[in-house]
Amino acid sequence: MPGGTDDQTETNAAAREKKTVRQGASTAVPAATSAEDIPSDVVPHAIDPVSARRLRELSEALLKA
Repeated sequence: MPGGTDDQTETNAAAREKKTVRQGASTAVPAATSAEDIPSDVVPHAIDPVSARRLRELSEALLKA
């Protein structure tokens, strides 16, 4: 990681009481890539396949621009 090793980054983040990139991704990545084990407190629009398709199409269009 830029600016130091993973251990240094985690130590600095802990001192600031913030999550490191690794800690933040530890929940977001599995949630974004797995259709299994969806927590009961997830709002319906967060897992709506129509919304996901619209977001993907918009993202692709923006990347082409």
